[in-house]
Amino acid sequence: MLPGRTCPQPVRSQSQRRFPPSFPPGLPGRVVRLEIGSFFTVILVEGLFDLAVLWQAGFRNTTCAFGTHLTATQFHQLSDQPRRRVYLVFDQDENQAGQHASQALAGRLQQAGLAVSLVKLSAGQDPNSYFVRGARAADFILGLQGAQPL
Repeated sequence: MLPGRTCPQPVRSQSQRRFPPSFPPGLPGRVVRLEIGSFFTVILVEGLFDLAVLWQAGFRNTTCAFGTHLTATQFHQLSDQPRRRVYLVFDQDENQAGQHASQALAGRLQQAGLAVSLVKLSAGQDPNSYFVRGARAADFILGLQGAQPL
């Protein structure tokens, strides 16, 4: 996950914490951030379930945007490696929101010097539903290989 989504942290008493003391807010994002930092290719998905199913299938070079728009911090973290290839695998929504967002983001990433490819799933699918309906890692690899470079 790209840990660029932030919310103001109100001061909370020990009994009001949302995270246990051993699990500070933002740490999981930093850990995954370090993981994708070592990859030349990155798969970017919209949500946490998409991220989880791809990690479970063995795609450790996956991160999520927590929606269709990246914050400035997330964008910087993703584009910190020149010539990185980013595979955008956004939801194939009926209202085209995921497709429009991936096209807009692809343009920004290209301007930052990244190679971008759009991975198309079947209509109405996202990576999570793709695997839930029986796809295997080998099927997804074929989708990556057939991704439309921009």
